[in-house]
Amino acid sequence: EKNMSRTPLKWGVTAFYDGLIFLAVTHNSTEFEWSSKISNVMSNVKKFEQIGKSNNEHKLLLLEAEIKSRMGEKDNALKKYQLAIAAAEKNGFIHEQAIANERAAEFF
Repeated sequence: EKNMSRTPLKWGVTAFYDGLIFLAVTHNSTEFEWSSKISNVMSNVKKFEQIGKSNNEHKLLLLEAEIKSRMGEKDNALKKYQLAIAAAEKNGFIHEQAIANERAAEFF
């Protein structure tokens, strides 16, 4: 767990996958004990999204969807999943579009 948080390399990709891992762990816990790690990840992904929106928008949207899902905000989560899927498709990130579809399916 301590080794999961690392320097955000590769234009936010590492932070994105760390975020998905942290959020997956929170789904299996009763407390939101990972909130500081997730906050750090979100901050990093937001920075990268500002630098390269077409490369990172879908990553940020998917992480936001996962957070909304965890918080029980179903309508907001659904909207974020849909936006993440559309943004990934629009910008040619089919592998991350697949991840967003998988996470949305798990949400349902």
